[in-house]
Amino acid sequence: MGKWVWLYPFFLAVHIVEEWAAQGGYAEWLASRGGTSMSQVFFLGSTGAGLLVMAAVVARFRQDERFQWPLMTLAFFYLANACAHLAEWVLTAAYSPGSLSGVLLWVPLAVFTIHRLRRTGQGTPMGKALITALLAQGLLTLSLWHPLLG
Repeated sequence: MGKWVWLYPFFLAVHIVEEWAAQGGYAEWLASRGGTSMSQVFFLGSTGAGLLVMAAVVARFRQDERFQWPLMTLAFFYLANACAHLAEWVLTAAYSPGSLSGVLLWVPLAVFTIHRLRRTGQGTPMGKALITALLAQGLLTLSLWHPLLG
């Protein structure tokens, strides 16, 4: 595999900037629509931690390409994340910060990754990666929107 996997942390950095800067930031956008209230510091800290975990996954994959399951999970997670941003945009009738990088960056990279790992993978368990990613995105969505549920 090529160095293209380093696009994951780079795209996440772009995604974080969009979520932080666009229209007052995702945290403010979310709270103004009834979602969870969080500070920009908490938002940046949690997304920054995610960036470090992602860089570790990519570095591990570059050392041993048999370490494909976590990379496949990242691909499915960010595909689901892009869909979640688009759903927020549609359901609230207001641009959701993170939607543009989700659609323009995450979707193509995720599709490429899934195709590439399926073609060259050594039995990458797609079902396991897909379920893990959907559960993670589902938990993230619930944690962000739970005030509206109860």
